[in-house]
Amino acid sequence: MPGMSPLQKRPLAPANSSVRARVSRAIFAVLLSAGSCLPAGAQEVSLSGFGTIGYAISDQPYDYARFINDKGTIKADTVLGLQADVKFRPELSATVQAEFAPAVYDDHRWAATLAWAFFSWQPADEWLVRLGKLRVPSALDAENLDVGATYDLLRYPREAYSLSPTYDFAGLDIAHNWNLDDVELSLEAYAGSTRSSWRGFLRDSSPELGITRGPVYAGLGLSSRGAALTFQSDARRLRFSIHDVRAQFTSGSKMYLGLPYGPIYSAPGGTIDGYGLQGGPTVPYIHLTLALISADLDLGNDFRLQSTVGRLRNLNHRNGPDAAGADLALLRRINNWTPYVVYAIERSPDTLRSYYDAIEGRANTFDSLAAAGTSAGVPYAALASLQRTAADQLAVVDQKTIALGTSYRLSGSQRLKFEWSQTVTGGASNFFIYAPAGTDSAHQRIRVGSMAYCFVF
Repeated sequence: MPGMSPLQKRPLAPANSSVRARVSRAIFAVLLSAGSCLPAGAQEVSLSGFGTIGYAISDQPYDYARFINDKGTIKADTVLGLQADVKFRPELSATVQAEFAPAVYDDHRWAATLAWAFFSWQPADEWLVRLGKLRVPSALDAENLDVGATYDLLRYPREAYSLSPTYDFAGLDIAHNWNLDDVELSLEAYAGSTRSSWRGFLRDSSPELGITRGPVYAGLGLSSRGAALTFQSDARRLRFSIHDVRAQFTSGSKMYLGLPYGPIYSAPGGTIDGYGLQGGPTVPYIHLTLALISADLDLGNDFRLQSTVGRLRNLNHRNGPDAAGADLALLRRINNWTPYVVYAIERSPDTLRSYYDAIEGRANTFDSLAAAGTSAGVPYAALASLQRTAADQLAVVDQKTIALGTSYRLSGSQRLKFEWSQTVTGGASNFFIYAPAGTDSAHQRIRVGSMAYCFVF
């Protein structure tokens, strides 16, 4: 089973997915029905908007993080949003937020989506209950990732923020706050489900095997639950969160537990062994857990330190995502400028990387036999493509990024941002890199220049 990208944010449900789907549809129906009559029963209605117009270009011909290559793109960071907040009574309100951004299910399309759609009920000052479509309370700024005007980094590091299998859910969120002298403490718990698209990339084309090079998509359904504990004061913000996620194909297709090694071709002299794309035991869903620690600290003298550390663990599936990631950013505000430096790293465990190396090694063996010209009728080139396609199913990550950038405050609601970054991969990083035919994601160096204009109104 392939992995799920960060920027592809929707989960799956296990065996009771149809029930969860019906619950989600019922929630949306209620929200839409309420939305049609909001002005009539509302005491207060407010509209706001936000957006990021971005441009990014790399020094490599292949795609990095879906869109970035040496031709340049506006798709990596551009998003537009509109939000309506309606207050019915002091304790009861509703929020709807729509976004327009590149589609998660097609590299060539843009799509409008409902990012938020929920009711809020505050029965007392220290309690908040929300029902509907919400953001998962994971890293500190996860809820406002798309609102670039609210933070200084051009983009938060993928190495840490990609760990979250989903940033969205439709369900219930309950929070309780405590004011302790100069510290505000908040405990939040949530549960719900959502849908998204998993995106993979196949390096090879092989007409004999029906393999076509390029991106592939599969619908996913995710159920998610978790809790977050947040400390906040004038000088620091800290958040500890833990999440339990289960994901499966919405089509009902089986999830093979691994890529079994065994006979993949019957030759006149006997069978040829390799890694197959199908076969072996299956699991009904992928079971993931995520633990995150995020911090934003005021160091004094206009310096700030921001960091996120996380561990995504795969509990029942050999091919799926499994990695540890961390980032560290140092920022200093100088009048309207805020220059910064970021270092980030993400790495899959040794077992997953060794598994990937073994499959790639088998592909290299078949390539050598094909080049030797002693195939005796065996389609070694096609078998090599089969092995690379098998390796492309693994969500392997091994990369480091350093970034230098700055933001400039045009006003309280507008920022210009500029960033240069360099990403270096180790043994493989096919979670992010969509390598050209004949190569792989190992030992690559990608330099990216980015700029963005961010605003809210």
